[in-house]
Amino acid sequence: IRFHVNFSDIVYVEGEEPKLCTNLGASADLAVPYEGGSGTDTLTFRHLVTVDDSTVSLAWAICPDSGSAIDCTATHCSIRNAVGEDVDPSFDDVGPLGAVIEIDTTPPSVVSIIAGMQRSQNCFENNALRPSLDLCVYTAGDVIDIVVT
Repeated sequence: IRFHVNFSDIVYVEGEEPKLCTNLGASADLAVPYEGGSGTDTLTFRHLVTVDDSTVSLAWAICPDSGSAIDCTATHCSIRNAVGEDVDPSFDDVGPLGAVIEIDTTPPSVVSIIAGMQRSQNCFENNALRPSLDLCVYTAGDVIDIVVT
């Protein structure tokens, strides 16, 4: 997931990289690492979704150390404009994300397996192991279509 944070002016990131706090994460908000954008009006933060990242509505969150959605509180971290003024990373005038984004990391499961081959000369009725199914015997080189849904 890439998050683009737009500023009203060109900004420069100096020193340690900032992080963007989101409501992703199993037990606490997740700080998404900075990807790039210094020297433009848009900073990009990138996160690879993991199994612990489920949320019904993705949103930015307030970072505990900075009081803002952007954490740039490290000693050598700064985001400044062209004349060297620190930017306001408060997100005070920013509403929620522009769309409702649900992250569901529930792994898919198999619900059925179907052998898609027509009854062939290799099939015998009255399978002793499973009476409701034909017993079919195939040899090397036979092709069987199987659909997993």
